[in-house]
Amino acid sequence: MKILHRDTHPHSAGPRWTVYQDPMMSVRQDLIQFLKMGEKRKLLDQIARWDGQGWDPSYWQPLFPQVPATLLAIVEKKLRGEA
Repeated sequence: MKILHRDTHPHSAGPRWTVYQDPMMSVRQDLIQFLKMGEKRKLLDQIARWDGQGWDPSYWQPLFPQVPATLLAIVEKKLRGEA
């Protein structure tokens, strides 16, 4: 499991996002987990599939406005090997 992004700001500043590559440690680098945590509970926990060019439509897709556009840009840049 590799962390692609992890928020560290205080919960008072909003929910924290953590994005993992290969969340089940099954050698599936194409599976990406998006986890959104509030101060007291999980707000979103979904797995998407990155096909090397974009998000596989047969899986859940991390799209704005459900996922912040800046977070998507950071994660996609890392997945393309640009960061």
